[in-house]
Amino acid sequence: MSDIKNIKNDYLAKLNNNLSLEEINQIKTELFGKNGLVSTQFKNIGSIPEVDRKKFASDLNQIKDELQNLITSKINEIESKFQVVHESPQIIIIKNGIVVTQVSHGEINNLELNRLVMWWKNSFHLLIMEAIFLI
Repeated sequence: MSDIKNIKNDYLAKLNNNLSLEEINQIKTELFGKNGLVSTQFKNIGSIPEVDRKKFASDLNQIKDELQNLITSKINEIESKFQVVHESPQIIIIKNGIVVTQVSHGEINNLELNRLVMWWKNSFHLLIMEAIFLI
């Protein structure tokens, strides 16, 4: 039981930081991916003594919901702040607090990446993959 409470406390603390979409998605994977911390706890329910299993499952579901809701809230906060919808993969370029370019999925191609690299060469900072770019 203390394992799931430790997971909850550790990740609530992480999620209360100022995070990028990339960092939020990394946390989401760490928790709920195929081998994520919460996913692994669900896989191990069968090894919990039967008398404790129902309470453990209930607590685990509550922790899962709380963490998922906080992750969704953080993503919505970023979407609202920059007036964009989170997609994956996605490139968002923000200059002086305003979204100047936003592309996702099939719109991300070599021409777009070449244009972004040219911007970067002109002293703008950018990372490729799923992230918001501040320039």
